[in-house]
Amino acid sequence: MEGVRAVLGRMAGERERCMYCEDSHGTDIEHFWPRGGEDGDPGRAFRWGNLLLSCGGCNDAKGTTFPTDDTGAPVLLDPTLDYPIEHLYFDPPTGQLAPAFDQSGTPSHRAEVTLRVLHTLNSDPVTKGRQRTYRSLHRAVVQIIEGRSSRGEFLATVGGNGEYGLAQWFFLGRGASSEPFATLAGQQPDLWAEAQEVARAAT
Repeated sequence: MEGVRAVLGRMAGERERCMYCEDSHGTDIEHFWPRGGEDGDPGRAFRWGNLLLSCGGCNDAKGTTFPTDDTGAPVLLDPTLDYPIEHLYFDPPTGQLAPAFDQSGTPSHRAEVTLRVLHTLNSDPVTKGRQRTYRSLHRAVVQIIEGRSSRGEFLATVGGNGEYGLAQWFFLGRGASSEPFATLAGQQPDLWAEAQEVARAAT
C-alpha cells in the first residue's frame, strides 16, 4: 500500500495535503465509497477512482458515513469529480465555508451534507489557514493595483496560494465580484486573465 500512498501523494499536489480540508498533511488512504457500513461497497475498495489522500481528522470524521440520494448516487462532494466553488461559499471574516445558494435562493444540499459530515472543514485550525491565504491574496491584489509589486511577484503569489481552493474562488468563482478583486479585473483585464490561468493551475 505504500506505493499507492506515494501515487496519491503526487496527485494531491506538491504539499500532499488532505484532499478534503486541504489543510493538514495527507496521511491516510481514504475510500470515498466506504468499504464497510450500511452504504459500504467492498467491491470499490481498490479502484483508483475511489481512493483519496486524507488527513486522520477528515478520515475519522467521515468514517463509514456515506449519504446517497434516491438514485443511490453519493451526496457528499467528491474532491476528484466535483468543483467545490460551485457548491460552497467562503466567508472571509470567519474563514468558514457555507453552502452556496443557487439562482432560486436554495442552498446546495450536497454542501450542507458534506459540511455536516466533514465537520473538520470548518474546524478552527482550518478556518485560520483559510484566513491567512485570503489575506495573502487580498494583499497581493492591493499591492498590484497600487503599483507596489511587479506582475511576476503578483502572479507568483496567486500561484503559491492554491490551498483551500481560494485562488480559484477569488479569480474564477463568486469571490471575483468582491473587492479589491473586482477592481483589478476592471482596471487590468489582461493581468486578470493571466491570474485566472495561474489560479486554475494552482494546487
